[in-house]
Amino acid sequence: ARLLALRQEHNRFRTNIAVATIGAADASVRIQLMATDGSEVHTYTLDLEPGEQIQDLEPFVRRAGRPDLGWGLARVEVMTGSGVLVSASVIDSRTNDATTVPMQR
Repeated sequence: ARLLALRQEHNRFRTNIAVATIGAADASVRIQLMATDGSEVHTYTLDLEPGEQIQDLEPFVRRAGRPDLGWGLARVEVMTGSGVLVSASVIDSRTNDATTVPMQR
């Protein structure tokens, strides 16, 4: 799945990524953070138990060290498990209004 139109700009916009599993088994997902030019910024793995949801707060900052990336995207691959759902939220830091970014295949 792809998460498009993500933003990370200090004091302007921040992105969170949510991963959940509705399957009956453990799941593992690999998340590749990318700049809009297609270059990889950082790749990491999240492990989930059945029925678990993880809200990964500001991964461009906390995992990739990129507080002023501007626009970006994420590629998410399910390594193990099934019933995995992924979305992102882009939050306007001035108003705290959020926009949900659904996964694209």
